[in-house]
Amino acid sequence: MVYRGGIPNTSTGGLIGSTCIAYQQDNSPTKSLSVCVQAGDTYYVHVDRAPSPDCESFSNLTISAPVTVTPPMTIINTLPYNHGAGTTCGSGDNIDERRVPVCGNPIYYNAGATGEDRMWRFTPTQSGYVHIRLQGTPSDGTSLTVYEGGSFSPCGRLVNATCKAADHGSTADLRHTICVQAGKPYFILLDTLSGGCVSFSGLSLSAPVAPPNPSIGVVAITALPYRHVADSTCRKGDKVNSFNVPNSCVGGPAGTLPDGAEDMIWVFSPSE
Repeated sequence: MVYRGGIPNTSTGGLIGSTCIAYQQDNSPTKSLSVCVQAGDTYYVHVDRAPSPDCESFSNLTISAPVTVTPPMTIINTLPYNHGAGTTCGSGDNIDERRVPVCGNPIYYNAGATGEDRMWRFTPTQSGYVHIRLQGTPSDGTSLTVYEGGSFSPCGRLVNATCKAADHGSTADLRHTICVQAGKPYFILLDTLSGGCVSFSGLSLSAPVAPPNPSIGVVAITALPYRHVADSTCRKGDKVNSFNVPNSCVGGPAGTLPDGAEDMIWVFSPSE
């Protein structure tokens, strides 16, 4: 077992104020643990045995020097971006709930999910809406999530990041539209369920697009009944997407409302 912090209890034995951060308790002859340590903290390694015999012999105990870990990722330097065909096969299982905040369905992040994954990072130089599209993936078991902000700690954990968008295998053509802020980092994670990998025909990101004028294509209805004829949503702008209306009206997970399509809005307040 490995404990972090606390002090030895000199009167009764044991530890006071410590937290267990890792353990392996089984009959295997060799035991191995990996723990994330912070400079300046105190750690205790505890070797014990149960039941009798009440002592334990061992041939070797080793503790490595701290190693900085950063999950592999592709850095996108400019937008728009087009990746073309690719795959997670051979990339390894680098991401689980120990390394990133859960975004969407937890099943893609639990420690038993061993699907191979890939990550991309971009930092836009201007604010606006970015359209993300992943094409040609299986519609079952594929996960495309986006995180905003944060950075990876020396132990390879994405900290101070928030889930921006998530879609888990709803279609073979996964799309997200997110509102980005200039200078903030964004992380795109492509993952699969246990023991698998996924290939895709294309990954593309648009350049940031400024939101359209919200007053264009908005019609105020002053009286009922009302009738509107001979019009079009063309040149009215895309004012509504998955991230500025409640998901309960979208009919699916965040990111499933058609993005980039121009729209119109009618507003009315009935008097009775």
